[in-house]
Amino acid sequence: KEEIFNKEREKQENSNTIKLIVLVSLIVCLFTNMFARSLVLNSGLDKSNENSINTSSNIEISVTGVTNETVYNASDIADIVENVMPSMVSITVKTVDSEAIPDEFFYFYGDISEEELEELFSANGSGIIIGKSETELLIVTNEHVIEDSKNVLITFVDDETIEGHVKGYDIEKDIAIVSIDLVDIPKKTLDSIKIATLGDSKSLRLGESVIAIGNVLGYGETVTNGIVSALNRNIEDDEGVVRTFIQTNADINPGNSGGALFNMNGEVIGINESKISDVSVDGVGFAIPISDAIETIEELMKRETRKPVDESLRGYMGVHIIDVSIDANMYYGMPLGIYVSDVFEAAKELNPNGLKKGDIIYEIDGIAMKSSSKMQDFISYYAAGEKIEVCVYRYNGSDYEEVSLEITLIDKIAFDKVANQ
Repeated sequence: KEEIFNKEREKQENSNTIKLIVLVSLIVCLFTNMFARSLVLNSGLDKSNENSINTSSNIEISVTGVTNETVYNASDIADIVENVMPSMVSITVKTVDSEAIPDEFFYFYGDISEEELEELFSANGSGIIIGKSETELLIVTNEHVIEDSKNVLITFVDDETIEGHVKGYDIEKDIAIVSIDLVDIPKKTLDSIKIATLGDSKSLRLGESVIAIGNVLGYGETVTNGIVSALNRNIEDDEGVVRTFIQTNADINPGNSGGALFNMNGEVIGINESKISDVSVDGVGFAIPISDAIETIEELMKRETRKPVDESLRGYMGVHIIDVSIDANMYYGMPLGIYVSDVFEAAKELNPNGLKKGDIIYEIDGIAMKSSSKMQDFISYYAAGEKIEVCVYRYNGSDYEEVSLEITLIDKIAFDKVANQ
């Protein structure tokens, strides 16, 4: 009996020893996994300093290739947001100069405060700090965010607000670059911001976790999260242009446009598009894939930053123009663009091989022109005597052909002389 008792006791001790070993092993694995996850998370979020590169135009941007790091759960979101928020900005666009508001407006609206005027003639959006040159900080946003802008105000993570300038835009791809002179940015702001790290949207998988950040309804930067609901989603916009998007169930609402869609490594994998997103349907948002946009972004960053020219020095094309209507396009086959109904004599003398009556302007200096108001605003950034490249559709008797022209802008004296006749 004693022998049997000893064997049972030995068996019990061995069992307890095994349990202890298993328990210790589980604890070690748990802490090892947590430590490893912490290392991977920190290394993923700090890539912006390790992968900064200079383009051929000496513009610093931060990019990564395809990553195979772990996709993190919701508990990591706060750390990621804290790291990426310095690369986000809020954008306020003023569409009308207060001095230019006609008296008739106040006749209908009566006394109105500065705050109410601001609300009526301004719009809100978001942007991403995408690069830096020797003289400028560069921000990417949607073209429709800065459309018809008179002033573009950029608010950084430290609440500093500085005026920016539209450097370039692509209407069809709905991408724009806004620049700010580095000398206009206080040191404390420069120390608090950073360039966003761009990821690879082509490596995204369905169901992958994402984070959307943007200036929702103009209230300030807001964070939402979700997953990749669909890839390569083709959507037709109001202009009839079909573009490809990332679909997500992260909320993308008005004001989110131009903001960032991040993966769980803190890399920008999309530019949010509230213009396309259906705000009447929950859980359906869209973003421009960053891998599709990077070529356009780099091209726009290389453009010369132009600022409005004083009216006395401003250049003029010397033409009467009207927009080609949808009806004229449908019934008469006229290409959409800006129809030249007359050319001033001063413009003919300066540009004998220039614009002709009946030409339809569709592009100036590589930028698509969708309306006469857009074109007039665009030309206000050029001085008299400057040369511009104008692309037109010209009727040859049977069809419209594309013609590229070099036009020298006339001065205000010549413009006023003809305009007042």
